[in-house]
Amino acid sequence: MCQLMPWLRRRKPWQWQLLAHLAGLLPLVTTVLALPGFADPVADLTRASGIAALQLLLASLLVRPVAQQWRIGTLLAARRPLGLWAFAWALCHGLVWLLLDQQLQPGWLMELLSRRHLQLGAISLLLLLPLALTSTRALQRRLGRYWGWLHRSVYLIAVLAIAHLWLANKTLDLEQALYAALTAMLLLWRLPLSRWWQRRCQNRSG
Repeated sequence: MCQLMPWLRRRKPWQWQLLAHLAGLLPLVTTVLALPGFADPVADLTRASGIAALQLLLASLLVRPVAQQWRIGTLLAARRPLGLWAFAWALCHGLVWLLLDQQLQPGWLMELLSRRHLQLGAISLLLLLPLALTSTRALQRRLGRYWGWLHRSVYLIAVLAIAHLWLANKTLDLEQALYAALTAMLLLWRLPLSRWWQRRCQNRSG
């Protein structure tokens, strides 16, 4: 580990960005390879795209804590591509449901309004949209501190996505419990007491 950390700290931002893009493409490769074995292609595609979106969203939230804890500043370059891939997969998730599951039938809106997990999923996707649209450096500078406030809503989106998954499956399995636990840890990391503890640990290590 002692030998690995200096190597990680020497990585360039573009290398972390490349790794983030590969992580975003990986679900596409695994889904295509698994497609012939899908018992219910539409349902399996819906789940695969949704899980990919959630995993990439949580990965984007993990970047800052990991970068701060192990002092890998260049790792922060991976946040934006991971977040954009999370949005792309969430959009695919919604389109698979709308185009393949509902087949754009007139009753799709009533179906959406009548099911709580669909409502939560739609809200999550709508909240991700402005984050994706304002992820460029130019808009970050233009929005100023408002950009930070806007992008903190990603934690709410993560909670909504977990609830969406739980209500869709009607049960809490180990995988969902792990996602929920990770989301809770990330939320705790944002608390003032957590930030005080982070500074204390950094002072000790320094």
